[in-house]
Amino acid sequence: MQEFYGAVANTFFVGLLPEESELRQIAQIIGTDPGNSFRLLQEIGKECIDAVQIGGKQNNVKYQQITNQEWKILVQKNLQRVS
Repeated sequence: MQEFYGAVANTFFVGLLPEESELRQIAQIIGTDPGNSFRLLQEIGKECIDAVQIGGKQNNVKYQQITNQEWKILVQKNLQRVS
């Protein structure tokens, strides 16, 4: 497992959020600033890809490494489910 902090982590999380006007509307509904990506994700990001873990380490969590091909298959399945 690789951990990311600071600007790199923030850039990733911002990329999960909607763009401009939609983001402003959601932020207004939630009652937060559109730049508060962590608060926005806390409210609307409940369905993030399972490989993303926000927070500290948990001793009872086990991870299984997958290949790039397995990752592509998982992403394609999720994209098909969404569309």
